[in-house]
Amino acid sequence: MNNESKYISIIARCMTVAFIGCLICTAFIFSKLSQARENDIYEKKYVYVEVTSHIPTANDQPEEKTLFIVKEYFGQIGIFDADGSLINVIEIYTKTLPEVDRILLREGIELSSKEALDALIEDYSS
Repeated sequence: MNNESKYISIIARCMTVAFIGCLICTAFIFSKLSQARENDIYEKKYVYVEVTSHIPTANDQPEEKTLFIVKEYFGQIGIFDADGSLINVIEIYTKTLPEVDRILLREGIELSSKEALDALIEDYSS
């Protein structure tokens, strides 16, 4: 075997090893992508909200006055008075909360008592 054929043989072996390495890497990447897609399916949560309408009658109780509004404030939970003035910021990041709570906080949760506010803060803190 002459030198030229030795070099060609070495190059062919190197290319074969590189090709097999690429195949292994590709198979690994596809398996990880497949696992990620499967995990995404199981992590999706859907919220179903039943919408009902209410026609006021003479027997209805008057609505309680809103004292506090709790809503998202720069990625955290903000407590506002009924006029919309910021009272306090709770250092709980909304991105750590379930999707349902994030939606409610985006729209604002109206509360009519200090006790309801304390209970809501306790729920988010635990």
